[in-house]
Amino acid sequence: MILKSYTLARMKALAMFFPLVAVNLVPSTGFATSDLVVRNDQADLLLYPFRNQTFYNQGGATKVGNGWNFTHYFVGDWTGDGIDDLVVRTASGDMLLYPFKNGTFYGHGGGKKVGNGWNFTHYLVGNWLGNGTPDLIVRTASGVMLLYPFKNGTFYGHGGGKKVGNGWNFTHYFVGDWTGDGIDDLVVRTASGDMLLYPFKNGTFYGHGGGKKVGNGWNFTHYLVGNWLGNGTPDLIVRTASGALFLYPFNNGTFYNQGGSAKVGNGWNFTHYFVGDWTGDGIDDLVVRTAGGDMLLYPFKSGTFYGHGGGKKVGNGWNFTHYFVGEWVN
Repeated sequence: MILKSYTLARMKALAMFFPLVAVNLVPSTGFATSDLVVRNDQADLLLYPFRNQTFYNQGGATKVGNGWNFTHYFVGDWTGDGIDDLVVRTASGDMLLYPFKNGTFYGHGGGKKVGNGWNFTHYLVGNWLGNGTPDLIVRTASGVMLLYPFKNGTFYGHGGGKKVGNGWNFTHYFVGDWTGDGIDDLVVRTASGDMLLYPFKNGTFYGHGGGKKVGNGWNFTHYLVGNWLGNGTPDLIVRTASGALFLYPFNNGTFYNQGGSAKVGNGWNFTHYFVGDWTGDGIDDLVVRTAGGDMLLYPFKSGTFYGHGGGKKVGNGWNFTHYFVGEWVN
């Protein structure tokens, strides 16, 4: 999903819409694994590095922040240094930047105001402009889409608020480079279960054939965008009400006629799903959280979760209010 291609721009933005489903802004480069920063009920932030396919014995949990009481949290490489940071929204609509450096939020000038008056229904982090850092597209209550570029460490002074779409009244919004041109786009789901593609080019959704139907009958409980096949575009893994997982490849601008849906798992009844390249092979995997607070690793290889040792416990006692997947540690 940027200079470092984001697999989901990744679905961090979708934390707004699926607070129990993990979102991932981590680039799947194959050279690093994802990590987790979590928030506890005392508003502390803790870092849990993930190495050697486990959270155990990696020096976590390290306290990396305190007093975090915000309404929205946006993971992304906002400072352009190759490590993820956080932009947060306060209850009054201010946007604050918290750089993450040397394994902590402490001591790096966090809390600088980078925007104000942000009162929108949806916030979509993505590589919208190819400018080396994420940007934000937001949706107003009336269904208008506005672009806010992020440059030089701020949203101020960059022409923010440009209208890039209207009439957007969908149930789900999936950010990803669906057209494979290096810039993120949107696939959306209608109330009737249709999937529509909206390419984003030249800084707008207007004029690029948006609204093409690329799927139908999508009525699932979870939608997990990721680099599941290494085919140059994101794909979707979905969960049915019965706990089955199905893979829907996205190729040639559509989900149709791509061999989906292939059943890739069953009995998935977890509270949280965290997409990331947890095994470091360049393909996304899942870490899941059970109702008892255990963290389990499910590698995804050769197009399936079956047969790859899934379900290994990699953590326990995870009872936090927020979970942020990111590239937090070099």
